[in-house]
Amino acid sequence: MLEDFRQDYAIVTSMPCVWREMDAFQHVNNSVFFTYFENARIVYFEQTQIMGPQADPEVGPILAKTSCKYIRPITFPDTLWVGTSVTEIQESQFSMRYGVWSTQQNHLAALGEAVIVSYHYPNKRKVTLPDSWKTQINQLEARERTSPTPKA
Repeated sequence: MLEDFRQDYAIVTSMPCVWREMDAFQHVNNSVFFTYFENARIVYFEQTQIMGPQADPEVGPILAKTSCKYIRPITFPDTLWVGTSVTEIQESQFSMRYGVWSTQQNHLAALGEAVIVSYHYPNKRKVTLPDSWKTQINQLEARERTSPTPKA
């Protein structure tokens, strides 16, 4: 059920499935799931101030690795719920997991994972995760699960 799904993630974001995401096989193209993950990841980064006006302009996140396990095809029209959580924090990186819930099917449609590296953009190298990132991630992961209002 959707409520159980929502409890499994620190952030759950609503996203519409739009017509242009469909491919010749009449389902959402597999590559689009990575866009869903990216959108949810950015919401997570904004909530933890890893990105946004409060963030360090030189040190930011960079995607090192990502994967997706497709469970069910999604078709237009649908409203998706994309869950995001951090599962592990290491010295210069952290791991995230994603879930995509189809409202139309009332079922899990995909699972994903990612590794995010703390990156110093001017020097073009990875750096130790800022303490502020660790603190914000730990606070978000510890608090009651939330669903931010989707942006228009």
